[in-house]
Amino acid sequence: MAAYYFKNFIKTYPTSSHAEECAFLTAYCYYLNSPEPSLDQSNTLKAIEELKLFANRYPKSDKVAECNNLIDMLRDKLEVKAFNNSKLYFHLTYYKAAVVAFNNLIKDYPDTRFKEEAYFFILKSNYLLALNSIESKRKERFENTLSAYNDFEEYRPLVAELGEVNPNETASKTLAKEAEIILKNSKKFLKNINNNTKENSKI
Repeated sequence: MAAYYFKNFIKTYPTSSHAEECAFLTAYCYYLNSPEPSLDQSNTLKAIEELKLFANRYPKSDKVAECNNLIDMLRDKLEVKAFNNSKLYFHLTYYKAAVVAFNNLIKDYPDTRFKEEAYFFILKSNYLLALNSIESKRKERFENTLSAYNDFEEYRPLVAELGEVNPNETASKTLAKEAEIILKNSKKFLKNINNNTKENSKI
């Protein structure tokens, strides 16, 4: 409600000395109304929009730095929601949807702190999708699993090279061990599929 009155003041008195302050308070009201990540994020998106609008309209304002900090916090909330939604697809066994969602997470938030987990869930989703596929689709999907493993492994050395500190080192090692098991099993399944294909071609 407060945001409405602040915005209405700006429309009525655009040249007022209080217009800048009201513009910021409009955005800040939306920020305060932004809910926790598990809930609908319409107000979060609106808050980001209003904060960006303020920064563009008043680029020399001493509130611009605060706007940028608030935007970062709001984007973090959207990032958490995207990650949790992706995990939900995985736990509901919607593996194809999970792969798409985790890939979108990495694309939309390239610096996400969930990147290692996202790559791992893409790997595991591909693997479980392959395991539960009909025979005609298993070869392609196990090959996708190998590709997803490569993406997972390529990211992990990058973290080490950049010298990033991993606060969840134990969890990271657990993911790496499970990824190795998935790789080993996928290669075994692919070998059996290829052998069966050769045998059938001889008949």
